[in-house]
Amino acid sequence: MLSHSPFPYSIHVQLVLTLVLWQSNLVFIAAQTSVSSTSPSGVEIPIIPDEPKTVDPSLLMPAELGKLTKVKFDHSTIEDVFAWVGSSTGFPVVFDEDQNSTSTRNQGIYITDSLDNEPIFWLLNRLSQYGLNWHFEDDIIHVVKNDGEPLFVTTNSYNLAELLDKGFTGQQILTTMEQAVCPDGWQSAGGVSTYSQLGDVLFVKTTYHAHLELQGLLQALGNHGRRTWAYDPPQHEKIREQLNSKISVRFDNLPLYRAIEDISRRSGLDIRINSKSLEESAVNARQPVSLTINDRSVSAVLSVLLSRFELTSAIRNGAVWIVSSEAPYMVAAVLDVRDLCRDAKEAKALQEAIQSQVSSDNWVTYGGSMNICFPKPGTMVLYCADGVVSDIDNLLQLYRQVLRTSKPRDSVAETEVETHYYVMDSVLASSVESLLPTRIQPKSWKNEQQPNALGTIVRVATESSLYDHRGPIVALSKTNPEQESKLAMVKQRDVLIIENFPSVHLEIARLLHLLRNGDGEQFSQTMGGMGGMGGGMGGSAGGAMGFGGGFM
Repeated sequence: MLSHSPFPYSIHVQLVLTLVLWQSNLVFIAAQTSVSSTSPSGVEIPIIPDEPKTVDPSLLMPAELGKLTKVKFDHSTIEDVFAWVGSSTGFPVVFDEDQNSTSTRNQGIYITDSLDNEPIFWLLNRLSQYGLNWHFEDDIIHVVKNDGEPLFVTTNSYNLAELLDKGFTGQQILTTMEQAVCPDGWQSAGGVSTYSQLGDVLFVKTTYHAHLELQGLLQALGNHGRRTWAYDPPQHEKIREQLNSKISVRFDNLPLYRAIEDISRRSGLDIRINSKSLEESAVNARQPVSLTINDRSVSAVLSVLLSRFELTSAIRNGAVWIVSSEAPYMVAAVLDVRDLCRDAKEAKALQEAIQSQVSSDNWVTYGGSMNICFPKPGTMVLYCADGVVSDIDNLLQLYRQVLRTSKPRDSVAETEVETHYYVMDSVLASSVESLLPTRIQPKSWKNEQQPNALGTIVRVATESSLYDHRGPIVALSKTNPEQESKLAMVKQRDVLIIENFPSVHLEIARLLHLLRNGDGEQFSQTMGGMGGMGGGMGGSAGGAMGFGGGFM
């Protein structure tokens, strides 16, 4: 049974899927049930372990915060909660008044919550629904109001030697970090987090919780099983099992919050509404709902019910939370797929199959917020809602069943071309335009000697860009010379519209990377995508989609 999907419009995996065969050919195949330890050709398929299943957050923070305890608050003041946390952990709790002009008592925050042999940090994390964040520094628990101001950041160092010895490169680790640890928080995305690498040591300046997630990701990269959550309490596995249990419901004009309470009671799950998320999405929890479903999984019932209101459910801090589909909870997971892809080409094919089959509209590649990358072939990293991770895991399990009974096939010649759009400085565009037909697969380009070849290059002008010492600032219209005359440095940009085979585009991406960075930074074909200088725009040909910007 597929896990619940966090988006009402996500595509659930069918028994007949477009998948990647052992030799990376994309074909339609049907699920089969027989399983063997080797492929029909006798090629040994790696055995993928189930453990470890998660990196436990409580092991990455002070033991006092991960201590299991019981407590119940019923409309208690926030000061009472802070006092209890302080006495239970031995750490003082300080509300940072310098970021908030009024006291917590005047904010009128009252807490109704409980822990039942659960870690204390769950209670602190749940304060986010009241607009509060926390971090730990110098043996003090700091609580601040989430008012949009930048959160407190610190610099930590991480030794990457073990990962580098296992075949990862520094650039692959950094790119994976940007994609799977608070992606919106990095300076490249407009956030405050920064990093630099010196030899085997990585220095990262970011928030307390981002540091914890990064520790979890690095640990999961170094030691992962079939699916290892990079930062997720082991207690959540039981919740996922309960979500697959079956229930029957009949609601007749029942308020939404009452319907959710009924599902919680029938399933035995702690299901909570994030009032702040619903308020921000203008959803009234008292709206009436009518629904009758018999003998279906809890996740399926929740999905049908919540999709009507553009809501979704997600596991967080020991409970199932109801939140807006526009801002679902995201998690990172590392998957061992050595039995599914052996090299960069197969990794790319597997990625494309996943993106086409599961929540296809929600990947960053297509303008969404979910990420998928391969820091090296055989290691897949996902950053998406936990329900999507489970859907993908189920898809891969189905694929493994088919793979073990499939006959390997020889690679076939490329016959379809893709159109990619590469945006770059006009001077560089001129050089690249003349360089490509002679340096990258010359026989693929159409010319007088090769009139039947398929590769073409069309160069067109695009908007100018204003540059300062940091790089491009804004795009300027060529029709506004008065504005341009007031600016110090304007660069003309062109677009190279290139139609050729996917393998050619991969080589173009590598060449552009070298032209920009030289030999000092290794190119990762599993993560660089089809990136062009300055990014690119999507195009399609022959039914295939190309994206000039890749994942970056």
